[in-house]
Amino acid sequence: MLDEAAKGGAVCDYIARGNKVYWMIEFHFNSLRGAVGYEKEKGSHQANKKLLEKCGVVFSDAPAIWG
Repeated sequence: MLDEAAKGGAVCDYIARGNKVYWMIEFHFNSLRGAVGYEKEKGSHQANKKLLEKCGVVFSDAPAIWG
């Protein structure tokens, strides 16, 4: 979803029209998804995040812990 948002331009267009976007990202524990899966996605995730931050998206991380 982050990849599509970064490359599609719709989120940045939405911000350019005066709106705000706050995006929360939650990664699951490696025991659930496997360390290899996360490591493969890590590089593209960081690049996409930087693209969206440039147009004004505010990111926050959420721990994968439910109480």
